[in-house]
Amino acid sequence: MRSLLVIAALLAVTALAADFEPVKYKACRSKFEVKSVEAIGCPKDAKQRCLFKRNSEPVIRIGFVPDRDVDALETKVRAKIEQTFSEFSLENTNACKGQNVTCPLKAGQLYYYSQKVKVAEEYPTVNVLVNWLLNHPSTFEDPKYKDEEGNRNLNDLCILFHAKVEA
Repeated sequence: MRSLLVIAALLAVTALAADFEPVKYKACRSKFEVKSVEAIGCPKDAKQRCLFKRNSEPVIRIGFVPDRDVDALETKVRAKIEQTFSEFSLENTNACKGQNVTCPLKAGQLYYYSQKVKVAEEYPTVNVLVNWLLNHPSTFEDPKYKDEEGNRNLNDLCILFHAKVEA
C-alpha cells in the first residue's frame, strides 16, 4: 500500500513537471544565480515571448542558487507596457510561504520558487516586459543595493522576460 502511494505521488509530480516549458529570460543584476525560468501556460513554440491568455492562471517557476543564507524573501512583479513599469498585484508576496520554497535557504543549494499569476479578463491584449524580483526585506534599505542617487540597482534575484497577453 505504501509503495502504491509513493508511485502515485511520483506520477503526480512527473505529470505536473511535464507542463512547465522553458521561458527565454535575461537575469538582471542578480546576486543569486538564476538557473532556469519556466512557465505552465506558455506554449512550446513560444520562441521569443510567452503567451498568456486572459482569464488564465499561468504558473512561473524559477530555479536559483542563493549566494548566502536567507531567512526571508519578498516577491515583486512589474510589467512594462510601452515605456512604463506598473506594479503587478500578487495574492502572496512572501516567497517563503506557499511558493514551494521554505525559508531559511542555504547558500549554494538549488531551490525552485513558483508562483501562480492571475491574468484578468480585463487586461489589454498587449506585449509586456515582465520584471520578476525576489529580495530579502533588509535589502530595501541596504546602500549596497542602491546607486549614487538612491535608486535600487541590485537585487537578490531579478529576471526579465517578454510576454504577450492574448484574448
